[in-house]
Amino acid sequence: MQTTPPITRSILLLCSFFLCFGAGCSRTTEEEKTYSIGVINFSKAAEPAFHGFRQGMTERGYREGLNIRYLYQGHLTDKDKLLAEAARLLAAEVDLIFAMTTPASLAAKKVTAGTAIPVVFGPVSNPVASGLVTNLKEPGGNLTGITFSQQEPKRLEFFKNTLPSIKRICVPYNSKDLSPTRNLETLAEAAAKLAVELVPVSLHTNAEIDAFLADFPAGFDAIYLPTDSLIASRVNDFAALAIARKLPLATPHKEGVAAGGLLSYGFSTFAVGRQAAHLADQILRGTRPANLPVEVTEFSPTINLATARKIGVTIPDTALRQALIIRD
Repeated sequence: MQTTPPITRSILLLCSFFLCFGAGCSRTTEEEKTYSIGVINFSKAAEPAFHGFRQGMTERGYREGLNIRYLYQGHLTDKDKLLAEAARLLAAEVDLIFAMTTPASLAAKKVTAGTAIPVVFGPVSNPVASGLVTNLKEPGGNLTGITFSQQEPKRLEFFKNTLPSIKRICVPYNSKDLSPTRNLETLAEAAAKLAVELVPVSLHTNAEIDAFLADFPAGFDAIYLPTDSLIASRVNDFAALAIARKLPLATPHKEGVAAGGLLSYGFSTFAVGRQAAHLADQILRGTRPANLPVEVTEFSPTINLATARKIGVTIPDTALRQALIIRD
């Protein structure tokens, strides 16, 4: 029986060790790849989406300090700085950009045009109308993300059915933002059917909002905040005004109700971000954004009973049975 000499066996074992070690090193390198996510945001109200995105990525195995890092300098208040911020993220060679709000997403699209850098957006109300994608099912290009179905008519209907006495409604909005401008067109049709008068008030800057809040005109039965990045970022201030004037306030998202608004028929901004992480994960694993349909987030009614008590309105049982209730 032929045996392998001891020295030969030693050499074979040593070779096996280095081969295994090399394979192990290769797997470790694969596992320890760190992804860079650039984040751009144009509204303080969208901040919960970033928190939801981070949680969603954590749930999918991405750990900050281990295999993922976020490049985010906080929300911007100057729309003119969005392009520069998007360019900064591109120069940092990020693997993906997460863009919150329509203006931020449009800036990310413009800067990444002609590159392979993918962009995931959310929340965005009209991604096709605003020019972000050509089709919800087949986005094309390097963008996909999270949108929501047309909530404005349904929210106005819920508002009116909950408080039938409201007739004249103040609608502050940024006319330089395509999203609320398009939604107002849809709202006008719904208002006519509900026999309510919508009074749009164009506000373009925080300074204009401050002046409007300081000298809020009389004669309104309610305030309705559209899906508008600028206006939504001031929801706390509008909620404080509405409570002081004892006016019902409808907000576009659940977080606005938690901030003191009376009601919403909308989405959770946090949940939008968490849902966006699902798309980001697929892209980082190799799926092209063009092949990932834009997803629609769920929305439902929310009512703040503490606010109802403060402004002296009674919420009918029919509305309470439909809604998520915030009691304090």
